[in-house]
Amino acid sequence: MSNNRLFTRELNSIFLKDLQPLFWTPARLDMPSAWWGHVPFAFWLIAVCKPRLLVELGTQHGVSYAAFCEAVSRSRLDAKVYAVDTWKGDPQAGFYGDQVYHELKAFSDANYAAFSELLRMTFDEAGLRFSDSAIDVLHIDGYHSYEAVRHDFEQWRPKLSERGVILFHDTNVRRDDFGVWRFFEELAETTPCFSFRHSEGLGVAAVGPEAPEPVKDLCSLENESDAERIRAIFAQMGSVWTGANSLLQERR
Repeated sequence: MSNNRLFTRELNSIFLKDLQPLFWTPARLDMPSAWWGHVPFAFWLIAVCKPRLLVELGTQHGVSYAAFCEAVSRSRLDAKVYAVDTWKGDPQAGFYGDQVYHELKAFSDANYAAFSELLRMTFDEAGLRFSDSAIDVLHIDGYHSYEAVRHDFEQWRPKLSERGVILFHDTNVRRDDFGVWRFFEELAETTPCFSFRHSEGLGVAAVGPEAPEPVKDLCSLENESDAERIRAIFAQMGSVWTGANSLLQERR
């Protein structure tokens, strides 16, 4: 099969069944975050995964969390979505006061109260609240050292369902004690994975044997030119919201 035919088949699976989520507008704007460039991917992922249960580890201002919730709402899914964070900060992200939590909670309650819940606690504490094999989508975005992300993965991997997909933010940050990139490279040796390089990097791992086919196709791309085309499409779509948020921040 030629490279062009392979890309056409993969592109059809990954995009053409439903392009609409890529053009959705996020409800939560004007918030500082390195995650803005991945918002269109979050919309697409939720639309194709149709999760029954989604959990985010590490939320802060809630840009990624709000994108997941918005996609759940627009897709009219029967789902529960949880954000887990102490909302105190850490040495990598900086420390902050209670206003960050209270502002996000007010936004969540006003827009997604039917299915969204913020759990103000540590990741290990929250893990006790979820059954094994229950979570369809897990987003790991906590402390970014190698040891921390490996611990989070090992603690939460049993919670993933047969359809399970895990996201890792900051896979393209290689400074200080950031080690997500190293853990993700190790994971990719045994698990179908795909990595975006823009907006600090986002890793996608299809950990469940029954992960949605479009995600499996994405994580199984072997031709690097095809992978780069996919990266370029999502990076371009994400740049809209990165740029828009930068303008809003500058006008403050």
